[in-house]
Amino acid sequence: MTDEAIALLGSLFGTADGLGVRMAVRAVGTLEDPDFVASSLVVLVGDLLHELKA
Repeated sequence: MTDEAIALLGSLFGTADGLGVRMAVRAVGTLEDPDFVASSLVVLVGDLLHELKA
């Protein structure tokens, strides 16, 4: 189950066009730059996935 959740995290938030990233960008609305939100999520999730594999 954990491996599946980690894989899903990567698919939802691992790229700027991932569904989770798009949902977060929509939720933030005009409060923050959409590109900043998207890139921040991608970097954060990338770092997390890297640490989980270490």
